[in-house]
Amino acid sequence: MKGKPFASWPLCKSLVDQHYRAAAQANGEGKPLVWAGVAAPHEIFRAMEIVGIWGETYGALCGGTQQSELNEVADDAGYSRNVCGYSRMTIGSMPANKGPLGALPRPTVVVCNKHACHAQVKWWEQIARHCAAPLFIR
Repeated sequence: MKGKPFASWPLCKSLVDQHYRAAAQANGEGKPLVWAGVAAPHEIFRAMEIVGIWGETYGALCGGTQQSELNEVADDAGYSRNVCGYSRMTIGSMPANKGPLGALPRPTVVVCNKHACHAQVKWWEQIARHCAAPLFIR
């Protein structure tokens, strides 16, 4: 049974759109842009006025907007189906150069936390390598 959308959905969609537009704008203006896992210290980036794209929330956005073909792109690139959907969606969006809001702007820096799950470091290593961005692991 399909239910009625929450009344807050238009506001949430608008906030997500604004966030990704701000990331693209920062990138276009040559300002720093960080891609990071959700366990990275977001507050530090915000204090330095650095816009961030968080991998897990981006993966959830891809899944929520039915972008399953991004998983297939990751499969075709040789990534295991045993890797989580968050990372596969993000990794798949890079060579496809697309996603629910268009192509992601390239990061200036990539940050990951080695304590979140065992695949975190490898996930972000691949993103840093693909985007030719430095990787910092905390």
